[in-house]
Formats: sequence, C-alpha cells, structure tokens
Amino acid sequence: SNPSSVNACMGNIASFSVTATGSDLTYQWQKDGFPLPNGGTVSGVNTSTLTINGIAAGDYGNYRCIVTNSCNSQASASALLTVSMPATITLQPQSQTGCTGEALNIIIIATGTNLTYQWYKDGAPVGTDNPAFNIPAFAASDAGVYNCEITNGCGTVVSDNAVISPGIETNITTHPVSADRCTGNDVSFFVTANGSD
Repeated sequence: SNPSSVNACMGNIASFSVTATGSDLTYQWQKDGFPLPNGGTVSGVNTSTLTINGIAAGDYGNYRCIVTNSCNSQASASALLTVSMPATITLQPQSQTGCTGEALNIIIIATGTNLTYQWYKDGAPVGTDNPAFNIPAFAASDAGVYNCEITNGCGTVVSDNAVISPGIETNITTHPVSADRCTGNDVSFFVTANGSD
C-alpha cells in the first residue's frame, strides 16, 4: 500500500507508511525527489514508516519511499504533507465609545490557516464569520462586552474583551455672554458643556 497524504498542525507529529512484499527489502524515503537523512526531527528514513516530529513550515512537500531488493526497485506513490498554522492573535479588539446613529467596527487581526471567527456579546454569539464585527448605526443596546473566538484545525484561541460603552452627546449648558470693554482691557468668554470624550 502507498503512503497517504497528511494535513498536520505545526509542532505536531506526522508519519507516512508503505507496505511492500518481497525478500530482503530496503527502504529509502524521499522528500520532493531527494533522499532524506535521519536526524533532527526526522526518523525512520530507512524503514517502512517515516516519522517527522515537531513539524515546521519547511516540512511541507511530497514524500515517497523507494523500496529495493536484489531483484528490482520500486517507488511508492507520493503523499503530500500540508502544514497548518495555528491561530495567533496579532491585534486584540479594542474598547471603544459608540455614538448614537454612527457606525462602529470592532476588529481583530490573526494569523493562521483556514481561520473561522465567532464574535460574542456579553457571552452570547453574534455576528458572522468575519474578523470585523460591524455595527452600522450604534444604539444604547449595542453597548456591552465583546470578544472573538478564532478556530481552525489546530485549535481555538479567544481574544481579550473589548468594552463598548455608549457615548454621551455634546450638550452646551452655559453659553458665552456678550461683553463691553474699553480698548486695552482684558476680556474673557466662557462656555460649559457636558458629554463624553
């Protein structure tokens, strides 16, 4: 039987096996057509089972085995090793203040292979499979604690929390008052307002 293709996560173990009949068989595994030596993370290059420990991105490629005896030599079919990268968050979602009626985006940036995203608000799932959670027109009910769960075949990572608070609209409570001063004198105007940020 021929070796089967493998999709493995970086840092994990991958193995390929070949089954052959005949007497006094010898084995030589190859990667992309070149013989593999034993050593480092690779073992079993002269056996029926090749093992790679602690897979790295550079281990991606096609693997096959050359089986030989005194009568002939035969190459197995090639098997592809695909290396998947685990999800790693490079930018956490940030806390923000939302203004009524205005758009607000909560963004996360991550690296990895075949990532899926699930956003949560106050622990309940919301949104779609997207690294950005969009609120087209912010309302007070949109305030809460948001985070994102990112998943792929290598596992799941959960982001930090982002607290989204409702903003208070600007309101001037005291307007400046007109003043009449003589030339050369000082004059001051004051305004008082409330709101957020």
